[in-house]
Amino acid sequence: MTPLRTFWAETLGLLRLAEDLGNGIHTTANENMANAARVHAIERGQDPGRLPLFVSGGNGPLHGPGVARALGSPSMVAPPAAGVLSALGFLSAPMSIDIVRSRHALLGEIGLDDARALFAEMEREGAEVLTASGVAAAAVVHERTLEMRFVGQGSEIEVPVPPVGDGWRDEVLASFRRQYAQRFGTVAPTGVEPELLTWRVTARGPEPPARLGFESTSDGQDALIGHRDAYFAPGGYAPTPVYDRYRLRAGAVLTGPALVEEREATLLVPPGARCTVEADSSIFVEFALGGSR
Repeated sequence: MTPLRTFWAETLGLLRLAEDLGNGIHTTANENMANAARVHAIERGQDPGRLPLFVSGGNGPLHGPGVARALGSPSMVAPPAAGVLSALGFLSAPMSIDIVRSRHALLGEIGLDDARALFAEMEREGAEVLTASGVAAAAVVHERTLEMRFVGQGSEIEVPVPPVGDGWRDEVLASFRRQYAQRFGTVAPTGVEPELLTWRVTARGPEPPARLGFESTSDGQDALIGHRDAYFAPGGYAPTPVYDRYRLRAGAVLTGPALVEEREATLLVPPGARCTVEADSSIFVEFALGGSR
């Protein structure tokens, strides 16, 4: 142990070893990320304990098991090239633009002609931007949403709505009530008037021909590239096999502890976990019930 590491371990006086200090920092970071993910899921009416955790970012596959443990998630999905997934998403996303207008009105009082004219104006503006950027006019599609709330509420929810036509108000109300129930986990109240605050049209071009996965040219027999000690609490260091992700073929199954290396990130498979390489090159990690992650 280096003098600096010994100094910090002894100075804090809370942890026996520098490794314990590092594990404490790692666990705290996982808990912080889990708290943010939990709020994000609950705001959308989802239970994170019933969903797999999708990880991205250079440290996503490394921190993912600890974040999943804090959330109670049963499994985790690590896509290929997780470390540069944001950049890949930007490059492979369809060209789009949001056109937004603020116009307050009660749902029951908004005129259909006014609503139709406002959406048409926004769709025309969005289409002009995309066609000027090289998207064929016939390929442009529009998605319409309204930010709505009940009169007297302090926050609104975004509600997908259909093109304006006969029965449009009833369809908007039904969509609002569905979104309300999903967001808040309760049936929307009756006898209270909904109001419209923000109108939005998303104009979008076609999906570009992009594929994230890759096909391994290896037979999978040479995927194991070595071993090294890795720290797992509470047991400490353990000799851990290291795999080359690009040599793992679809269908390959690994059991933890294991490390899977690629250019942008390292995937941690904790003791007791089981992972499978899927056909799209993503790795699906299942955690042992009650086991360490």
